[in-house]
Amino acid sequence: MIVSALIGLFILIASTESYEKRLACFHCSFLFFCPNLNGHAILVTTDAYSALFTLTSAWYFRKALLFKGWKYVLLFGIHLGLAQLAKQSLTHLYLIYIFLLIFYLIRGESQIIIKSAIGKSLCVALIVIFIINIGFQFQGTGTALKDYSFRVLFLKCSK
Repeated sequence: MIVSALIGLFILIASTESYEKRLACFHCSFLFFCPNLNGHAILVTTDAYSALFTLTSAWYFRKALLFKGWKYVLLFGIHLGLAQLAKQSLTHLYLIYIFLLIFYLIRGESQIIIKSAIGKSLCVALIVIFIINIGFQFQGTGTALKDYSFRVLFLKCSK
């Protein structure tokens, strides 16, 4: 329930920043009537965490594009890594953010923006890798792919 309350607080803060307070309260009302979040609020699953970190990473991505500096880039990397830890199926976020970054860079006119974006993207990638390694307690870090033994049961032939 605390995570769902954090989602509501985050929606209120993000909406207040972009719109007026009445509209922000209207956005929060959607959260209170969302059957998915209401159903998962009392369960101990990764759905509420993945919703929280998806929203926060999107917000910090927007902030990193709008404001110069490294503060929001670092926060975006941390929240993207936490989103990946919360639910491994959120790998589609990488494609979404890459597509949005390319779209943003196409609209820009300066080569300095592209050089800065490459450096910041590499920094975000390193932060995400570090956060994921922290979450898995650095088990298997640096192990070559050929050293892993993959077992896929549904591909094995049965007699």
